[in-house]
Amino acid sequence: MKIHDNILSTVGNTPMVKLNRLVADLPCTVLAKVETFNPGNSIKDRMALKIYRGRGKERSIEARRHHH
Repeated sequence: MKIHDNILSTVGNTPMVKLNRLVADLPCTVLAKVETFNPGNSIKDRMALKIYRGRGKERSIEARRHHH
């Protein structure tokens, strides 16, 4: 079992699960992403993390502008 340092490191590591009975008649492997394993139970977690990290960069840039 992987232990994460914080919840943000879990975003983007959505598990894939092989479907068996539902697609038993198909001659291929079918996988499903279990998005409910994301911290916010949504595929939108990746975008939220990107916005959050981008906002931190904006604040950093803004702070440097005010100090010069």
